[in-house]
Amino acid sequence: MYPRVLLDLVGGATTPLEFHHKYVALDQKLMKNNRWDYTDQSLVVNQIKVRLEQLPDLILNDEEKAWRCEILWFWYHHAIGCAIWKKRDLRQARIFVQRALFYQGDKHPNQITKLFDLLLNDRFDKAKAWANAIVDPVEHQTAVNVLDWWTMSALSPELE
Repeated sequence: MYPRVLLDLVGGATTPLEFHHKYVALDQKLMKNNRWDYTDQSLVVNQIKVRLEQLPDLILNDEEKAWRCEILWFWYHHAIGCAIWKKRDLRQARIFVQRALFYQGDKHPNQITKLFDLLLNDRFDKAKAWANAIVDPVEHQTAVNVLDWWTMSALSPELE
């Protein structure tokens, strides 16, 4: 299991899945209150991210590795949005998108991370095609909203 110092950050957990659920609850509370910020090291989600990245693979079993990847993908996915919308830092968003894609599994249902990748690398036409091909209605609507916001905000890599 993850080291005690990590488990204590979420109030304790007995399984990697429980740890993930508690992490998501903390993350979502910050997102709903618009307090999620990758630069604020006092936030527990940021402390968890740092500690998870420091864990050597050798001490983790396959289940723990899988949930670590899921949590780190989730952190980087939200960091992308924070960099774009809160910080207006497209360079940092581009770094975050590469890390998110690294941690995102091949069969992961989220398709918005890839959409961010296309947008941040100035491939708007491919991003529109990607969004139009998304079948899941929630993911599709999110993609449409992101594209609309991107267009209305006149965001592009040249604005860096």
